Amino acid sequence: MGQTLKRKYRGVCWNNSDKKYRVKIKHKGKHLFLGNFDDPQLAAQHWDCAAKLLQGPNARLNFRRQDQPLSIVMEVRKRLAALDVKLKR
Repeated sequence: MGQTLKRKYRGVCWNNSDKKYRVKIKHKGKHLFLGNFDDPQLAAQHWDCAAKLLQGPNARLNFRRQDQPLSIVMEVRKRLAALDVKLKR
């Protein structure tokens, strides 16, 4: 996989140096790093979860109306808290 590969999922890109999929989301003008993943769909699920938490129910997602597993929600919440990001209620 090279840099010429088109992105399939919003917020997910291939990191050649780590050989993993990198997830970042933009919030209030800042790019927030959510992690590196072996699987692009798992990476996209993490991005979707962060988008819902940061942008609310009208966020544009990779997967339509898919509820995220609790483990992903907790992981994303923990990561955003570590970045000192306030979530939408």
